Amino acid sequence: MSSNAPSDPSPSDRAAPAPRAGIALVAVIAAAIALHAREAWRYRALFLGNAVDDAYISFRYLEHLATGHGLVYNPGERVEGYSNLLWILLLLPPRLAGADVVLASQLLGVACGAAAIALAVHAARRLLGVRSLASAAFVALLPATSGYFAAWSIAGLESSLHALLLVAAWWRTHEETRDPRRRPLSALLFAALAMTRPEGLVIALAAAAYRAALSREAGRWLARPEARRFLVTLVALVAAYELFRVAYYGPHLFPNSVRAKVGAGYASIVRGLAYVHEHFAAPYLLLCAPLALLGRARQRPALATAAALVGGQVLLVVAVGGDWSYGRFFAPILPLGAAALAGAAAELADGAPVLRERATRIGAALAAAVYLLFAWYTTGPLGEARFFGEFAGYDAERLRIGRWLRDNAPSDAKVAVYAAGQIPWASGLYAHDMLGLNDAHIAAIEPPSMGRGVAGHEKSDPDYTLRVIRPDIIVDGHLVPGMREHPELAARYEQLPGFRYNAIFVTEAYARRLRPAIPAAP
Repeated sequence: MSSNAPSDPSPSDRAAPAPRAGIALVAVIAAAIALHAREAWRYRALFLGNAVDDAYISFRYLEHLATGHGLVYNPGERVEGYSNLLWILLLLPPRLAGADVVLASQLLGVACGAAAIALAVHAARRLLGVRSLASAAFVALLPATSGYFAAWSIAGLESSLHALLLVAAWWRTHEETRDPRRRPLSALLFAALAMTRPEGLVIALAAAAYRAALSREAGRWLARPEARRFLVTLVALVAAYELFRVAYYGPHLFPNSVRAKVGAGYASIVRGLAYVHEHFAAPYLLLCAPLALLGRARQRPALATAAALVGGQVLLVVAVGGDWSYGRFFAPILPLGAAALAGAAAELADGAPVLRERATRIGAALAAAVYLLFAWYTTGPLGEARFFGEFAGYDAERLRIGRWLRDNAPSDAKVAVYAAGQIPWASGLYAHDMLGLNDAHIAAIEPPSMGRGVAGHEKSDPDYTLRVIRPDIIVDGHLVPGMREHPELAARYEQLPGFRYNAIFVTEAYARRLRPAIPAAP
């Protein structure tokens, strides 16, 4: 191996753990996974067994793919309104087998979360010098006790898969740089990240730049054959994915769902900073502490890259203006962030003997326990438990409305929705997304107030919805700015009674048909 090879602690530098210590480590990981699963299922019960509305957008694309209509929101219309292709494809086999796709997504989410926890502990021990059982327990328990991590594991979305791929790609990268004879499986993992989340493409490009720079010898880039293999594999996979997107949906850079939610500008960044301050700083700003050791990147490349991935994800959240949720964007970085923090602590302890004294270690363990309890309370009872509890009724009613429309509305009816997931999925009707995630016209709008409203809920065009789309049924149109005051709404629609959380507006003809069949509230 050449002289500029990584110098993080290697397995050969340490004695193999005693069998009893190994059993204790397995027990700690198993306990953390059990706690994670228990917490996740508690949030599932809080949300009445349902997934969040955004997950049903993916489920609708999945349903149309499984039934031969293609990867579309509405049959015959090709709009890339999802941003998690790999997640949709992973759910295709259970859907084709006739399984409950909501439950399948939740089980897969919990499984990915469990795997991310176990792999984070393993990688921290192999790459970051995390030797003690207490430090390994911290790595496992930080995500396992997090309300963010538990809630978004059962939300029906790809958060846990993102977390697993992030840890796996980072871990495999450094295994390969230690031993150039290894196959470039990290390229597959980074390509999978690019297919799981839009920011995964940014991470994949950063990985390509890192591997190219690492292989630079004697003034020549890509001097090492293993780096060339990695780059060829990664570029081929990502290029194939991007070519599919362009061929299937037409020329575009970002998914339509991203264009509908994200706007450039000072206001969006300010909102992103406020979002990070409100939902990340208190429980998890400590995870950014390893960034202080970036100056030792040459000596500790695994620690430096883990810190950079965590810090970079937080910066991306700021750049896109935050989110409407509490912790959806932060959950994926928790396993890797916990490993990096434990690795930084191990690095400091190696350089300061006083930190290895018994009294210091006991104090650190107590401080870690208090911190984990604080993070649990902040992200759980004060965070996702409140969020999921508040919206459980809304989402359950939307599913009830969708089933009601499926059973009573004509099959050619058009429904316009503010929340684009549950009602369209449950009804199976043609759906118009009034916020533009699945509508290219609305996604292309650049409102002057972009960045000052609720993240992901700022683009709309009531005139286009009412005069061009001309829906038969409108759900929660009053939430769209300018819709309630629009003359077309008063002239053509009336509001149906009987719904607690959602407002239903229908044309006169549909009112006569649907009013007698309004379902009773549970």
